[in-house]
Amino acid sequence: MTMSDYRAKTAYQNETDASSYDQKRFTSMRGRIGHYLDRRALGKALSQLSDHQVHTLIDIPCGTSRISKDLIKLGYKLFGSDISFEMMENGKNKISHFRSFYGFAQCDASRAAFIDNSFDCLVCVRFIGHIPAEYRDSIFSEFGRISRFSIIELSLESNIAKMRKKIDRLLRSGSDLPSRWKWEVFDTAGLEQELADSGFKIIAKWPKFRFFSDSWFVLLGNKD
Repeated sequence: MTMSDYRAKTAYQNETDASSYDQKRFTSMRGRIGHYLDRRALGKALSQLSDHQVHTLIDIPCGTSRISKDLIKLGYKLFGSDISFEMMENGKNKISHFRSFYGFAQCDASRAAFIDNSFDCLVCVRFIGHIPAEYRDSIFSEFGRISRFSIIELSLESNIAKMRKKIDRLLRSGSDLPSRWKWEVFDTAGLEQELADSGFKIIAKWPKFRFFSDSWFVLLGNKD
């Protein structure tokens, strides 16, 4: 398998999908609630770094700047990166007028176009679950190389979350949203081992919406 073999990597590298992304996902009540919960969990994670002189952030993949805009409003200096030029172009009008927006860089997350320790913290939302296991280590290694801390959103196993997903699939029938692509759901022990193997230590983690979602935001620090 090559990195181009999984659908999520190339799905939004066209203007049609990029321009409709926000409208399809974040204008409904469900989408607005999901965005609020993402913002809340990120705020909790970032608050844990208040004593660590965190000023510069990179949002990767930044997509259409949904998360980037929230991070800028929290007072951080922000850089965005994504493999899709089209997604970044559609997000430009949300944040380009902020003085604390430093710019975009188009690159593959497994080969980040930044020097070592470029940022204080990296934020990664709605991404890791798409990555095949054999390629996650290269991406985690890049995250640890370019940033002192990382906040990643991913899914953790739970029986309640499994039931919720079954209900969710029923509710999505007839929706114009794409069916859910393959998405990795981690068991806690397996996640901790994989992160440790990549040079990370887990500092803390927060559920996006306990008992109703399998999504967690995990704050990571480099072991060294």
